[in-house]
Amino acid sequence: MKYEIKIPQTFPNHEELGEAVNHLVSFLHIDAVYVLPLEHKTLVSVIMSDNNAQDDDALHDSKLADDHPNIVFKYFSGHWVEHAYKKGFPYFIMHCNAENLVYCAPEAKVFHPVKLKTKYYTYRLRKRSGEMIWTIDAYLRLCDDYMRTERHIEAAHALHQGLRFIYMMISELHGEGLKDGQDLFGQYRWIADFAPSLDEIINPNVDEGKSLLEFLNASRNAIIYKTKLEVNVDTLKKANAKVRQFYGEARSLYNKLYLDYKAKLKTLHQPETAGLSILEQKLPEDYFAGQMLQQISGIISTYIKTRAVFCFGYKLFNTQIKKTKSNYFNPGYHFYLLVYSLEPKDNPAAMIEAKVRDTFCKKHKVTVLLHRKQLMSKKRDSDRWFFNKLTVNGIQVGSNLNITDQPFERDLEYSVNYWRNRALLAESHFNTAKSLTNPDDALLKNTLLHQAIVNCCLGFIELFLSYRPNRVNIGHLFALMQFIAGKDFSLYFRQEDDNSLYLLLSANPDMIRYKVVNEYAIEDSNELELRCKECFREIKQLAFAKLDELYKSHLIL
Repeated sequence: MKYEIKIPQTFPNHEELGEAVNHLVSFLHIDAVYVLPLEHKTLVSVIMSDNNAQDDDALHDSKLADDHPNIVFKYFSGHWVEHAYKKGFPYFIMHCNAENLVYCAPEAKVFHPVKLKTKYYTYRLRKRSGEMIWTIDAYLRLCDDYMRTERHIEAAHALHQGLRFIYMMISELHGEGLKDGQDLFGQYRWIADFAPSLDEIINPNVDEGKSLLEFLNASRNAIIYKTKLEVNVDTLKKANAKVRQFYGEARSLYNKLYLDYKAKLKTLHQPETAGLSILEQKLPEDYFAGQMLQQISGIISTYIKTRAVFCFGYKLFNTQIKKTKSNYFNPGYHFYLLVYSLEPKDNPAAMIEAKVRDTFCKKHKVTVLLHRKQLMSKKRDSDRWFFNKLTVNGIQVGSNLNITDQPFERDLEYSVNYWRNRALLAESHFNTAKSLTNPDDALLKNTLLHQAIVNCCLGFIELFLSYRPNRVNIGHLFALMQFIAGKDFSLYFRQEDDNSLYLLLSANPDMIRYKVVNEYAIEDSNELELRCKECFREIKQLAFAKLDELYKSHLIL
């Protein structure tokens, strides 16, 4: 499959970025390109393929950077990025991830930690930064001691070393790794594009900042090469004040970047792209997810005529990979899709889910809400409110409709009452099932337990989404419950490779008409009853928390 370049339309310099990345892909052997807007510029990280012959330094000094002064180009070899990911280097965790990917060559390695060592990464960074902070403080204290004894050259040299370690501290977290070196101008180069707030204090591109760094570099050379240097005391005092002010700002910046790094580690394997946030904000796009959605849209369109397909959530699927020496993988996805169809078919949503599952050999799967476009006007306002949120905030796939936000009203009072009634009905089913103890009652008991879980799921979905599913099979309802709560409720009925209780739960009322009554064991039904009650108990807790939230926010009386 040939992957395309996908620059988000929300980027202010979208066209310029597209032109620059196209140029890179056309003339260089590239595995991947990542793009991230910074405060004043846009960062483009380019991962070179193993057979690239060009020198990295030549690439950094290429004409492309001159033609696009608002874009920062960084070039890395694939081997270096793999090593950096293993070590948890902040630059690559923060910038070179699927969220920022805009181009990937077919069959290229996309780096992603197979086993994320969050505690190790943060400990390593905290320990290293602690050592550098201790060193910086020591040099600044040494500067004070030298100034008191009027050893001005030594004081300036201590300032030089303190500022050098400040640059190194920032470059390790927001640059491509720890950058050693004695020249302060060279150290500044590594952080210039990432910490513009520091330029307000010491900016080597203006005369004052340039003079300060030249003075400190000269003091270092005087100490190392044992040459004479006339030190103006006022200049030294001014440099001391500037470096300390610079240090304070650098510490604040470092603390913020460290918190961002920890937050990114938490979501790196499982980005928050499935859940109730779709009702409030636009769903972020993912490069590989977008590529898979295009393929899935093609599968759907060959099976059924559609007006539009919208993705309203996705998450990584089958990420529990055995530990290997490789540090990359191409993830599978679970997509949540709203499909507007133009023709009637028998059980089309289930057929689409099966076709996607089989096409990708179970690597990707979908949960489909399928509705006839012609019948949408007959839906109640709450359903239309829900569909409107999915179309406005979701990702449109395979079409280019002009979507506008419609003013449909959500009937929360109805949703709350519907939940209460479904919960009462589920309680009634549980009470009836409890009285069935004879061996011949097993099938009937399973059916009642099935109805109890179906009703509490329907009420839960209505309460959170104001949507009533047109499919009531257990698998579909549990998929929507997982979308809402982030938990797989089917695990109550699965034990490792044993799905027997889950199969018992699928007993619906129609089975009574043709199943053999004594085919099931009452002991299994009793075990199923216990699991169903545990599941129902957790569902009620989540629902009560939602009701409490609605009452406190005065959305319902």
